Amino acid sequence: MIPEIKTGKERRKVRVEMDWEQIEPGMPGLILLSHGMASIGVLDSVQLIYSRQKNMAAVTLDTGDAPQEMYAQIEKLYQAFQGNCIFFVDFNGGTPCNQLRIFSMKNGIQIFGALGFSVPMILSAVESRRSGADKAEIVRAAMLEGNEGIQELYPEMAEEDDES
Repeated sequence: MIPEIKTGKERRKVRVEMDWEQIEPGMPGLILLSHGMASIGVLDSVQLIYSRQKNMAAVTLDTGDAPQEMYAQIEKLYQAFQGNCIFFVDFNGGTPCNQLRIFSMKNGIQIFGALGFSVPMILSAVESRRSGADKAEIVRAAMLEGNEGIQELYPEMAEEDDES
């Protein structure tokens, strides 16, 4: 059998990880958007710690994926959660972020979320959501965790090196 040769010109579909049968009405959806597998990696880590979570999705964009497909998945998830969702995007200015901005402007809707995400941030978002926080409070808690969560690994060792 002759292997299929890929030319790199084919358009692929953006990958979405979500348990579509586990949508719980009224619970804000947490949607992670990223280049590559970062969003799926964070989702997997959160589910390892807290088990499977309802109303969580990871959307990836890879080389050759059409930006319009990212837009279509954002729209599909927004509708699935009936607009009750929070977006966490890997960084400002990239295709996932730009497609989310286009979606927001085209539909005249306010998007709740944050630019940049980490496992501690998303764990905080899950905890805040469990406690009944609203979308703005969930975003604030996640961002606070993100800011406070970046620390020097072993500060006492750095102090010892400074004294030498």
